[in-house]
Amino acid sequence: MTVPQASFGEPLFDKWVRLALFTPTAAFTSIDGLGGNLARRLGESRAMASNFLKPALDPFRMNGIRWAAHATDPGGADLLRAEFQAGDMPAVLTTGANFLILRLAPQWPLAGDTATAKHLADLIGAAVKTDTHDHTWRFEVPPRDYPPDTPVLITSRGAPRVADVEDYNARADVLVYGGHVHFVFYKKVHQILGLPPDDQWFNDEARTEIQARRSQP
Repeated sequence: MTVPQASFGEPLFDKWVRLALFTPTAAFTSIDGLGGNLARRLGESRAMASNFLKPALDPFRMNGIRWAAHATDPGGADLLRAEFQAGDMPAVLTTGANFLILRLAPQWPLAGDTATAKHLADLIGAAVKTDTHDHTWRFEVPPRDYPPDTPVLITSRGAPRVADVEDYNARADVLVYGGHVHFVFYKKVHQILGLPPDDQWFNDEARTEIQARRSQP
């Protein structure tokens, strides 16, 4: 899957999606057995995922999931990632300070027909908690083409721009690209003013632990 050249006209969305999807696996380090700040970030992300994902697609509810971390240079994003199997679909969940993105590889072709539209609508229903006490998300999925090299973005009905999201219930997105379906969620908490820096999600202790782990033969 190549980095898309298209922009969605929302700098934050473009930045977060590119960082989450295209930071290579080789840049991540296993954090099995590490605690402290990394364990707290996993716990925070677990709580957020429970607001967004149904249990069958939530790796935090699965046994034996192995997590890896990427401690970024300034200007990037600290990330946690897990690769797992969701039923018959290979899946990857990547999360940072401000976003959580689930990537699925469906076993049906992304064609421009009514069958694909139904499959996609069913997948959204299977993966996303569209109706909770705090939000109601609706996604319009009419039959349309899904060219493999052209990103198609489906935003929850009536959602604000990403820069205007004040609470994690305000918006969710489905991004179809490269034969994958991505579910994009935002971790904004309305009690906190502004957005935390993407490149300061991990503290110095966590960075030292990750670097020490990467240095092991």
